[in-house]
Amino acid sequence: MKFISTRICAGLTFSFLALCAESRAIHAYSLPSAFSGCRNFESCLSALDSKARTSDGSTSPDEEAIAAKLSTFGEPAKIELLRRAAGDNIGWRNLSQAILYNWKTWSPSDVPELQAALRRDPGGWMAKPLATIATPAAIEALVEDLPKGSQNQTDFALEKLGPRAVPALMPLLENAGTAAPAMRVIKSMGESVASRQVEWVQTAIDVTKPLPERLAALRAISALGSRARQSAASISSLAESTEPALRRQTISTLEAVQSFEQKFNERAQDVSIIELIANPLKYDGKQVQLIGFLRLEFEGNAIYLHQEDFEHAISRNAIWIDRPADLSEKQALDVNNRYIICQGTFKAGEHGHMGMFSGSLTHINRLEPWAVQ
Repeated sequence: MKFISTRICAGLTFSFLALCAESRAIHAYSLPSAFSGCRNFESCLSALDSKARTSDGSTSPDEEAIAAKLSTFGEPAKIELLRRAAGDNIGWRNLSQAILYNWKTWSPSDVPELQAALRRDPGGWMAKPLATIATPAAIEALVEDLPKGSQNQTDFALEKLGPRAVPALMPLLENAGTAAPAMRVIKSMGESVASRQVEWVQTAIDVTKPLPERLAALRAISALGSRARQSAASISSLAESTEPALRRQTISTLEAVQSFEQKFNERAQDVSIIELIANPLKYDGKQVQLIGFLRLEFEGNAIYLHQEDFEHAISRNAIWIDRPADLSEKQALDVNNRYIICQGTFKAGEHGHMGMFSGSLTHINRLEPWAVQ
């Protein structure tokens, strides 16, 4: 069984990272026997040819051990691995990048070769050393790579750089076609860049600034979500702008910063509504996560065990839900009258309107459609 890729593991939640770590230990590759006894760089590379032929770009403790040994041959070893990491031999390209991911010594002079390798494998392992180098050129190389894929190692590297990467991300935000990945990274940076909203507000409302820069600032504010709620009043007048693009983006940004924001609690207990009904005191006051059919209406906000329970008004098969005060109408439409997944605090002694329901959920931090793949 092939080892699970650390590239995937890096984007997973804490609980899944534990699973990745377990897989890493169980499914590591074995090193070629000739590699253990090789005494010079050339013979060590030759010993790895068989491994390169089957390498698919995953990494394991083997690549870490290989990097530790090859690094003893100094700068020439790194230079050759960088050459192969950008080469046409896909097996050696995969293996070299996995080895270099575990390399310890980097310098600004390595940026061009790392960028060349990253261009051959967008979102791949070479993002990590570029983030380690962290010069303006290294950051620009990461930003160039960012729009080429979904969340990957490049996202993770830029997130770790935090505020240092923000200036290089702003040009991506000027264009609607490249804004989404930059917003994704700024969102993941969270509190580390929240203070930048003051600067972004000033740019957004400054009529002397070029329109693309003002739009970029609004998109950056939008990426902060509820962390930028305090900025809503400062930009609200732009929703009446005579410039259509500015008006549309302001409305979108206000929606983003004033709306309910999903915040997953990985410690929430997965339970069914049946369990809550059968053992309410067991879960009283605890953070739980459940799936059910949501109905939002006046005096009837509840999560039902089945849609049929709602249709037949069987409220004892439902849990009352305290609708988040900042849940926007658009968000409500997205989740109402459909199956959802929800996290909140269960209260066994609170039964909603007229005591009709089997408990309640308060302090909701997650509420989104349940999509069956």
